[in-house]
Order: sequence, then C-alpha cells, then structure tokens
Amino acid sequence: TGDEWHWADTAMILLKRDPSFANALMRPMLEHFGEDGTIMHGVDSRARSVLNEILIINPVETWREIANLLGPPVDAKSWHLKDWLRGGAFFGRETGPSPLERIPIRELWSWVDDEVEERAWYLATMVPNRLFREDGKPCLAREVLVRYGAREDVQRNMAANFSTEGWMGPESLHYERKREELDTYLGLETHPLVRSWVRTYIDSLSSS
Repeated sequence: TGDEWHWADTAMILLKRDPSFANALMRPMLEHFGEDGTIMHGVDSRARSVLNEILIINPVETWREIANLLGPPVDAKSWHLKDWLRGGAFFGRETGPSPLERIPIRELWSWVDDEVEERAWYLATMVPNRLFREDGKPCLAREVLVRYGAREDVQRNMAANFSTEGWMGPESLHYERKREELDTYLGLETHPLVRSWVRTYIDSLSSS
C-alpha cells in the first residue's frame, strides 16, 4: 500500500542518517511480523527490506531478538520468520543473500548448541537450499551438514528444505537439471557427512 511504501522510505532515510535508530525500529517490527493488517504482513512487504537493512546494521542483536521468537512452540509468527530468514529464489529469480546469511555463523551455532535436540533440525529447515563452494563465503547448508549431519532429523529436514522450491517447465527436466548440478558439486565435496547426504538426495531425485 501507499502508506507502507511511505513508511519504509522514511525508515530507510532515518537509518541512513542515524543507524542508532535500528533497534528502536526493529523490536516493534518483529513484534508484528507476519500479522494481518500490519505493514509486516506480506511476503513481499516493502517494510521487510527495512528489517533487512537493520540486520545488516546490527546482525547480532537483531538475530538474538529473532531467536527469542522462533519457538518452540512454532506458531504463525515463528513460521513467517523462518520463511523470511531462509530467503531463496523461486522460478530462477535470485534475491541476493538471505537474512540468515547475514548473521554471524557463531551466533547460529551458539543458538543450536543450547538445545541441539530441538534446534539442529529446525536450523536445517531455514538455511538457503543451495550447496556451493566459494572462497570467503560459507555455505550454510553445507556447514549445518558438517556440524549436525550425523543426525537423522537434520538429514530429513534438509531434504525437505531442498525440495521446497518452484520451477517452470516439465517436472522431470527440473529434477534432471538439479541432479546434474548436485553431481557436479559432489565432485568438489570432501566431507563424508556432506557427501553421504548429497548421494542420498541425488537418489531421491533420480526416483522422482
């Protein structure tokens, strides 16, 4: 809506002039994240770009506020937050780094390790569903498999995450291309837990 755009533009100007306003804006935005009738409702909400900017300005404190809202229990707000953190591209549209990728990885490990049984598999559902090797840039899906990939619940939920996607054209062609990409990745991967998971997932794609 027009009000949302005006609010978001004003908030962006405020943050650029004085980043210290980040936390004052962040807390009410998270409080109403995903709520009907608010500027934080829509998936493509302009206001969410403001929250992305706040995450860049203050990633640690913003993550810790988000983590307090992720559950358990997993409610509507935590589901919307998880979906936003994951980010990702549908139908080939890249959206840039996901919000989760802007969070220091040590913060993610600290959060999971406090309650591994409840959080390791949960993190597997929210990492961006892509595997890559790139100098200076950690691949969160790979790092989760390296650290927690011996757990069956992590393997299962990572597979569900990688299967949550959109595409255009024949389904069989989509799976064939995806399998080829993972075959190429497998030729570069050395960690046994990651290789094991990729092989299993490739087998499931072959069946599909």
